[in-house]
Amino acid sequence: MVFASFFCLLALIKNKVDFLSSLQVQQFKIVSLCLIAYTLAIFLSQLCRGSFYHRAYLDTSPFLYFIPVYLFVAWRRIDIGRWLQLIMPIVVIGAYWSTFYHHRELANPDWVKDHRLAPYFLDPLVFGQLTLTLGLMSLSTIQVYKSGIKNITLITWSSIGFFLSIYLSIKSGSRTGWLAIPLVLFLIVVIKLKLSLWKSIPIGIFFSVLASFILYQTSPIIHDRINLAFDEIISYPWHGGIAPDTSVGLRITFQRLGWFYFSQSPIYGWGTGGYTSIKDAPEVLSFSSQFARDFVNSALFHNELTTQMVRYGLFGITGYLLAVIVPLIIGFKSLSSNNPIVKKNALLLVCFIICQMISGLTDEFLNLKGMVAFYAYLVSTLLGTIIAFSNQTQKIESI
Repeated sequence: MVFASFFCLLALIKNKVDFLSSLQVQQFKIVSLCLIAYTLAIFLSQLCRGSFYHRAYLDTSPFLYFIPVYLFVAWRRIDIGRWLQLIMPIVVIGAYWSTFYHHRELANPDWVKDHRLAPYFLDPLVFGQLTLTLGLMSLSTIQVYKSGIKNITLITWSSIGFFLSIYLSIKSGSRTGWLAIPLVLFLIVVIKLKLSLWKSIPIGIFFSVLASFILYQTSPIIHDRINLAFDEIISYPWHGGIAPDTSVGLRITFQRLGWFYFSQSPIYGWGTGGYTSIKDAPEVLSFSSQFARDFVNSALFHNELTTQMVRYGLFGITGYLLAVIVPLIIGFKSLSSNNPIVKKNALLLVCFIICQMISGLTDEFLNLKGMVAFYAYLVSTLLGTIIAFSNQTQKIESI
């Protein structure tokens, strides 16, 4: 990551005249703001609280590293989607190998006891949602209207990545991100059919519901995990009482705790752990166990937006909107492009962000440095490709 940023920066400086002539200032400002949003949110929150802590910036630093990478991709007009189509199934196959053959004896004994598959170095929640995300993105690269040996080979390759990712996500035992499956399938069908919306939307709904129903009926793991989730939601003491420390029950409690902590400092938040001063306030004792309150203090709220709200208040919400929602909007707008490269990369971007947002409902996806690097890499490079080839289309049309 660091070397990529360094060499891209060197190339930009060395070719400053050529680079600046192709730079669209407005686009540069928007994407740069998206990439510095979280770092800026941390700084403004700390400034308002008068408490500066350098470690808070370490996990979000990858966003800054990828600004030169984004500019380099846009300047050199690199089709990242073309490379991702080849690379993503390799990553999924590597994940399969890591899960079954790479020091399996080091896996967490609790995971093995619960029959949850994941590499020993990665949590099943993260592993399941990452492989699922890459698989759905691989599916989005399939070109259904092209023929020839090359396209058949690419379809086969992408299909391997998709089906293997579904298998690994199920075997991880983690429900994180599963809701993205029908949503992304619906989007892919609507985009790929190239029909009018009133025809493609019903077909997309039917296909996504059918695929979800088949997965639910054919996979005992999905069947049991979804039924368990519904049971835990129904049995949650919504009308009062201490919530049970079940998987879903804890997550609901975490959001209630997060909302209370946020309400006590809504503008600039509490920082990384400042809310410990009100962790056991009387208002939360009526619905949360000691375990739940201690858990969020050490492992956060298992929700990306809630975590940023508590940490950085309104600045955290703004950072989330800029780093996640703005790129998603750019991706959706670019889906209508006449340039096939722009459309392909926009679909990859939208599928990726939807998967991350859905995963972010039950777990953070911009907390660990590796996760931030993964997110910043895909968002910055895909945006770079979209903007580069969109500018090319605009120039051709103006001529």
